[in-house]
Amino acid sequence: MPKGVVVYALSLATIGTMVAVWLLAYPLHCLSILAPLVALVFISFSFIEIKIVNKNCFNRCYLKEGTLLYRLFSSKILLMLWYILVSFVFTLSLFIEILFYSTALQLYLIFHIFFVSFVFLFIKRSIQNLVHIDTILAREWSIHVGTLLLFGAFVYITLHSYTPDFMDASLEKSIINASHEVGSQCQIIDRVVRLKAEFNALFWWVVENTAEHLHDKITKWGIWLSFILMNAFALLGINRLIATVIDIIDRNFNKKA
Repeated sequence: MPKGVVVYALSLATIGTMVAVWLLAYPLHCLSILAPLVALVFISFSFIEIKIVNKNCFNRCYLKEGTLLYRLFSSKILLMLWYILVSFVFTLSLFIEILFYSTALQLYLIFHIFFVSFVFLFIKRSIQNLVHIDTILAREWSIHVGTLLLFGAFVYITLHSYTPDFMDASLEKSIINASHEVGSQCQIIDRVVRLKAEFNALFWWVVENTAEHLHDKITKWGIWLSFILMNAFALLGINRLIATVIDIIDRNFNKKA
């Protein structure tokens, strides 16, 4: 079986399992948090790995060994703590937002995994004889390319196919309907997802009830831009998670080969 097919299939299975465990288990038990924790490990790994490489390159190129600046910039603890925090924000946004994604967007993610797999393997094959860290560069470049496509797909699908079922003429009823669509027996998860549902209801109610009265294009674009920014961390998290899973599976595949 071709390597690309194996990498794609295993990546799809890995990411699909994480998402499925979360979607099926979050209403029932706090143990569903294990799925986001696994994703957090993947995302943190990719961030920390590339940043340490960048830091080492910077130190070797610009700083003299043994100086105070060299020792300061060589410290990896602060870097690791910072990017674990960033990864936590990405992961939290990812697993909350995916609860509210339309079926079309969830299905698109299957194609997106294939697309990122193809880009990653193509870039890696193209540069493997030119650079030392071909795997890391292939992952980071595929993340950049994938981000552009994912944001475009998200905006298109949201504009053309997403209609919230919880909408009502009354803002209060819309918020109540939205909060009833999600919920968990785990108190922490329940509070977070209901808060997000209520925020979504408020946003969509404002959009639905002001769109007809807004003739200023700048204001309309401002509203949609704010919506995209609200989802940006989740989209960036999804894209980095996909690319990192593909990267790790590819590395293990090469070791066995």
